[in-house]
Amino acid sequence: MKTIAVYTTKGGVGKSTLTLTLASELSYTHNLSTRVLDYDPSQLSCLKIRSKEVEWINQPDFGKFKENRLPNYILNKLKLGPHYPITKIPAKRLPQWVQAFKVKAEENHEDMYLLIDGSSGFGEGNAEPLLDFFSELDYLFIPIELSPIVLEGTMTFLKWLFENPDQLPKLKHIYLFWNRFRVEKSANYQSAQPKVLSYRDKFFPDFPIPVSFMNCNIKSTVTVDIGKTVTSLGSLLQYDQAGLADWTREIYKIIHT
Repeated sequence: MKTIAVYTTKGGVGKSTLTLTLASELSYTHNLSTRVLDYDPSQLSCLKIRSKEVEWINQPDFGKFKENRLPNYILNKLKLGPHYPITKIPAKRLPQWVQAFKVKAEENHEDMYLLIDGSSGFGEGNAEPLLDFFSELDYLFIPIELSPIVLEGTMTFLKWLFENPDQLPKLKHIYLFWNRFRVEKSANYQSAQPKVLSYRDKFFPDFPIPVSFMNCNIKSTVTVDIGKTVTSLGSLLQYDQAGLADWTREIYKIIHT
């Protein structure tokens, strides 16, 4: 079993949507045993997205909306399922749930992929949920933006990770990727990328976990809207928006080796 998260402490960057997009790629495109754990007690974003989408596709006129450019065989698949489960995880109970899924995967001899959607509010006066969250991860994918505020917040988050390697017992690799990437500013991204990595090399040279940038980025033109797309019930790769297809395929190759 492999545990994966798309996470950063900055809110509003699309962690839940990207988590579900990746889960849909693994489940619907590659037919892998996939589970999503919604470990965001304040919002339960993944469960809300699933609920909205179930309601949306069961409307009689769903297929009439011009925004839904999906062929009929995809529309039928959306309604029939089966769909990967999304499970609400109570606060401070994540390790027990992960262990339960691990036992189940071993009993059934299945290669399970567990995606955990964590709250951006972790650590605000209570670090325990954050520590539980990271202690269970095999792979961590961090969205990063060129905006000074987001960049600074990401660096603060990375500093916390670099200072607490003992809290990351299972983590094999940390991958960063540019979110809301703008092609016309490619030179800015190219100059910022080595600065992020050199920060670790300069101040935390003994950090034992590899940190690198993905080859693919999420472009700024992405418009993932549950009113126009179906994130958790069907693969968004039908749209191939803003590099999402390349992004999910690269992650698939990383975690499936």
